Amino acid sequence: MKGIIVALLFLSLSPSVSSQKFLGYWELIKEDGDSEQNPTEWIGFYENGTYALGRVGLSQPGKIGEWVFDKKENSVRLFLDNRKIDDGKYVIEEVSDDKMTMSLLWKKIHLVRNEKAANFHIPPVNIEVKLLWRYDFAEGGYPNQRSAIDDKAFYFGSDLGNIRALDKETGKRIWEANTELGSKGFFHTIAQDDEYLYCNGTQGNIYKIDKKNGEVVWTVKTRFDDDVLNKINVVGDMIYANPVLQEFFALNKDGEEVWKTKLPDLVFSYTIHNDKIYANVGVGSFMVLDASNGRILTTKEISGKFNYYPEPAIAENTVIISDLSTRQLKAFDSETMREKWIDSTHQFLSAYESNGVILAISNNQFARLSPADGSILWEVKDKYPRICDPVVFDDKVYLQSREKFIVIDVKSGKVLYESDFKHKSFMQPLVTKDAIYMGYNGKIMKAERP
Repeated sequence: MKGIIVALLFLSLSPSVSSQKFLGYWELIKEDGDSEQNPTEWIGFYENGTYALGRVGLSQPGKIGEWVFDKKENSVRLFLDNRKIDDGKYVIEEVSDDKMTMSLLWKKIHLVRNEKAANFHIPPVNIEVKLLWRYDFAEGGYPNQRSAIDDKAFYFGSDLGNIRALDKETGKRIWEANTELGSKGFFHTIAQDDEYLYCNGTQGNIYKIDKKNGEVVWTVKTRFDDDVLNKINVVGDMIYANPVLQEFFALNKDGEEVWKTKLPDLVFSYTIHNDKIYANVGVGSFMVLDASNGRILTTKEISGKFNYYPEPAIAENTVIISDLSTRQLKAFDSETMREKWIDSTHQFLSAYESNGVILAISNNQFARLSPADGSILWEVKDKYPRICDPVVFDDKVYLQSREKFIVIDVKSGKVLYESDFKHKSFMQPLVTKDAIYMGYNGKIMKAERP
């Protein structure tokens, strides 16, 4: 059994090669120089440093622990309950897609890939992410749903009417915008271009704020004094907003109205895609508008009440609408609005798009769907009650739920990492190349990306 452990070595050996290639199960077929051979042994491993050992056909492993790789010595050691379980240094001799040969002192260990060696999936290590900094805003409140980041600062609003910029490296406050909103309401989303932030919130106000110093450049007040605006979008030179009432409008970057369109009912949510606005309007209606002039292009009557929180999810020329009343996902061609498919089997509550990937969630299931036909590409069956929209970045799905922070491989659906997260949050995680930003009651934190 010792020899098989060395399969973990190559996982960190070559940073130039994707570690995804070596995830999974390997079966021991031969140990040179070992009089006691057992070809029914297997090892499985995750890239986060978890390993499991067992026998082929058994559903539970014999051992689960962690491995540590020494790049300088080109060796790996295994740990069980924080104790080193072998003093040997295991070295990769040869590796390919389907087999590996490793050496330990006087013997060689030969393994072949066998994903069916066990019906046990290795649990990800349940550890805390490494905290880089945390910012506490003393007045409390929840961060806004969508924040923003650039090469210098992290920008967020709270439900107590503040917009702040934090130094991205230290977490220290750079400025706080002085808006008229104050403690009367909250900000919903923040959009940005190279020099300015564009924010919306209660009281029907839209703000343009200078990134350098937090000065309010202009404020546009709509006639809806007590209503929350849906998310704000900046596309090219246009700013799009909707006050959850019976109209949609666009502004230029000087705050001047470009167009306004009267609609037959409330706009609950919308998505902009390929110069078109796709909007959930009222009970059972869906409308497509020309983003350049607000002209209504298509009206689609669909039975049922829409879940007005999730936006229409669009990928591969398919727009997917979440119908909360019937727990159906309804998909249409994004150009013709002809029906493509309906999923009523899995009782999905909502679908989301992130970086071209469609994800769906129900009460006990999180899944990736094919936009073409709605088929499930993979699923994680567990209770992950979602609060924040999932994010896809660098072939991983980041999901912040009421109880957990979870990272899932976007191609295979394997849970790579999970950690307890006992904080209610409405802020969508913001993921960068080297870090992840999360917010919850009265706090913003930056952590290393798992």
